[in-house]
Amino acid sequence: MTSVCTTTPHRPHEIKNQAHTLINSMKRDQRLVHPKFQPYLDRFIRGSVTNSLRCSIAERDLEITHRKAIARAARKKLTDRVAQKGGVITVRDVRAKVTKRVETEVEKAEVGAAPPSVVDGTISE
Repeated sequence: MTSVCTTTPHRPHEIKNQAHTLINSMKRDQRLVHPKFQPYLDRFIRGSVTNSLRCSIAERDLEITHRKAIARAARKKLTDRVAQKGGVITVRDVRAKVTKRVETEVEKAEVGAAPPSVVDGTISE
């Protein structure tokens, strides 16, 4: 009798390999399986391969859906910013506020990088 693999197959190609091994060993030794039980065993092997393929497709689809959800959340995070609490504000006003904020940050950075003597407008050495 041949040695039996004790690991559980998880991927479709592993199940196919074990199914072929089982079928080949049954063909070599007809006493392993009763002839009336053979059709049921064949159906079980085909069902196992089909179920593993279905499972791998479902896992792939689930991963794609998960990636899309993460990408959608990242895009929403970028656009879901509060510009003002209360009242009505137009897109033009929001863009003006953002531009003004960026300009003030740049000015602060330039002032922080300049030497103290240049900030007051006097040049001392």
